[in-house]
Amino acid sequence: MISLKLKDRQAKVLTLMDLFSGAGGFTLGFAQAGFVPIFSVEIDKDAASTYETNFGPHCRKDDINNIKTFPDADVIIGGPPCQGFSNLGSHIPTDPR
Repeated sequence: MISLKLKDRQAKVLTLMDLFSGAGGFTLGFAQAGFVPIFSVEIDKDAASTYETNFGPHCRKDDINNIKTFPDADVIIGGPPCQGFSNLGSHIPTDPR
């Protein structure tokens, strides 16, 4: 939790972690609602670079299986890959995604 001091009181700022963040579409909505993104993970380097351009240098460009520790966050969101089960995909039953 991050606290901001406002004259005679404090306001709680909710922090956000985005897993499988892509370019940051989910993060954008949460940031617009007042959440502060502090950590994200994205395996696609181009998507992660776009995320960092928009939200800062806290995106790990890696496979989530390689991340051993995660920071504390008030809210965790994620957009897992949907290619293997999306109605728009090839419907390949052996697709591990």
